[in-house]
Amino acid sequence: MYANREEVENRVRESLENVVKEMGFEIFDVKFAKGSRGWVLTIFIDKEDGYISIEDCEVVSKRIDPLLDEMNIIEHSYTLEVSSPGMDRPLRGIKDYIRFKGNLAKFVLKEFVSKRKVIVGYIQEYDEKKKTLFVEEKDTGQVFEVPVELISKSNLEIDF
Repeated sequence: MYANREEVENRVRESLENVVKEMGFEIFDVKFAKGSRGWVLTIFIDKEDGYISIEDCEVVSKRIDPLLDEMNIIEHSYTLEVSSPGMDRPLRGIKDYIRFKGNLAKFVLKEFVSKRKVIVGYIQEYDEKKKTLFVEEKDTGQVFEVPVELISKSNLEIDF
């Protein structure tokens, strides 16, 4: 048994990464937490060419459940959940900024950019040379040049 949640999460990720990759997915995140009904191991999966369906989650769950039992990473009982990162998923850097070009996102910045520390807008373009992301603010249409090193947190927003 591993001593803490972080060790369990890391071991699960390392053990299952290649299996999930062979299935055409990637492990987006792993969370191991105590819920109201006991321990829950949640594995968030993703794929490059679209969104994750319920069927995708089901297929991955059926494949990895027996592997987790064999590996005996978690000695006590727990519930396995396989999920998508969600429609308001976190963005994890340049690869995601390029992938989700045209989508609405929220950017929380480490420093002010044009008097803003939070920008909600559409991802327009990434400039490799300048390491800058161009974001068109949703409400005003103003385009902001955001140096990627100033982004502390970002996620997709649901566009109504």
